[in-house]
Amino acid sequence: LTGEFVDAERAEKIGLINQIAAEGEVHAEAHAFAERLAKGPAFAHAMSKRMLEYEAHVDFTTGIEAEAQAQAICMQHPDFREAYDSWVEKRPPRFER
Repeated sequence: LTGEFVDAERAEKIGLINQIAAEGEVHAEAHAFAERLAKGPAFAHAMSKRMLEYEAHVDFTTGIEAEAQAQAICMQHPDFREAYDSWVEKRPPRFER
């Protein structure tokens, strides 16, 4: 927004990016990140994507209300219970596909 150059370290520090990959490692790091996402809760990921698209076109209050409803829906999905159970049991979660 200011037109100032932001190097990788600063971008990571301020949350503009979440990871810095070494030169030549970008594809491997991106693939590893995609694998981690793919192992996550597909239902919740899909809901998040829907909400991001929806909230781009509504006012703040409507967006917050939609988020609350989406969260309630996700908390009723079996993946939510699996996330909790796996955390308590200290094991990797096994989400629905």
